[in-house]
Amino acid sequence: DHIAWREEMYRRAGVEPGWAQGNQITFHLSPPRPLSHGRRVVNEEALLDVLREYGPVQTVQFRSSTPFEEQVQTMANSSIFVAIHTSVLTNAVLLRPGAAVFEITPCNLQWGQLEQFMKTLTTAGGDIHHFAWRCENISHTHHHEAAQRRKFSHWLQRECMGEECVEAAVKVDVEVDLDEFRRLLDARLPQILAGESAQSLDVKWEDMPTLYKPAAPVESEEEASDAAAEQGAEMAAPRSTPAPPK
Repeated sequence: DHIAWREEMYRRAGVEPGWAQGNQITFHLSPPRPLSHGRRVVNEEALLDVLREYGPVQTVQFRSSTPFEEQVQTMANSSIFVAIHTSVLTNAVLLRPGAAVFEITPCNLQWGQLEQFMKTLTTAGGDIHHFAWRCENISHTHHHEAAQRRKFSHWLQRECMGEECVEAAVKVDVEVDLDEFRRLLDARLPQILAGESAQSLDVKWEDMPTLYKPAAPVESEEEASDAAAEQGAEMAAPRSTPAPPK
């Protein structure tokens, strides 16, 4: 049971159980190269500036040498956890009930539901929110290897369904669209901090972009009526009959 497991991890780390309080934001930094070849956020500092608009921000960098108790305490003290799609997001199951994950997902990870795996894991207990900014513009992808950049940088998501392309999509850095990420936070953070349940705010993975993509302009009733009248007039207009050939 997810909830019982989390409570046991809290007990072992000396953490009192309870619901998330406050608006502490924790951002997971990627280790600098050449220490790591993992995924990174290219515009990390700019993203941190955006996050500071919504609350106090602390940065962490979990490594294999980071004591487990420290990881548990960090997650328990975080109301909002922001990280790129890597194995570090498995720590999100240690967040308190009512806390939230805002994940940054690279382009072209849709093969075998790989892209939404972390959300499935985080939300298994039913009391942690999980939302994601999903990279859909390939220009936001920075491949680590020149050969993969030449081969896959122009591929669309619907074309990248094979194993080779997905493996290349994993070896990338990501440039976050800051306006979209801000809209994502605006769409859900107020309700999260107000205590609304994870179930009531949940969004299907494929519908995540609706939270941050600008909505298409909606025609007013007057505009729709004028368009319909114009179309009707065109259909009713007499058509000229071509003259018979001489």
